[in-house]
Amino acid sequence: MTIVAGNKNYQPSQPLLLSLINVLSVVISLGLIVAGSSTILLFKQWITHEQRISELENITVKSELEQLKNQINPHFLFNMLNNANELCKENPDEAAQIIFKLNDLLKYQLSDSSKDKNRAKDNNQNELKNHF
Repeated sequence: MTIVAGNKNYQPSQPLLLSLINVLSVVISLGLIVAGSSTILLFKQWITHEQRISELENITVKSELEQLKNQINPHFLFNMLNNANELCKENPDEAAQIIFKLNDLLKYQLSDSSKDKNRAKDNNQNELKNHF
């Protein structure tokens, strides 16, 4: 608003109410811009956070699987050795064959851990069929 000094009969071109409405509309517009920008930034952080959670869940599942594999291998080996021990008393020739197959299986597991996983998957079925 422009105040003209010395003019008592000055009438503003816009009423005071329209000026307040203009000021309020500018404030509301700025508020909406700030709220929109904040929403976009929060959404971006939420997506990044969800991706990180997904990655951590995958890593957790993989580590749990590895722990289970490590638990199964000694258990399997222990059972096979006990079975071979019992079989030695009943049928020594068959026990010797089982021990040789167990030896081959353990060699395969050791070599499988150092091989490329894609080649290991292809050979996996053939190797296991030969052992069992």
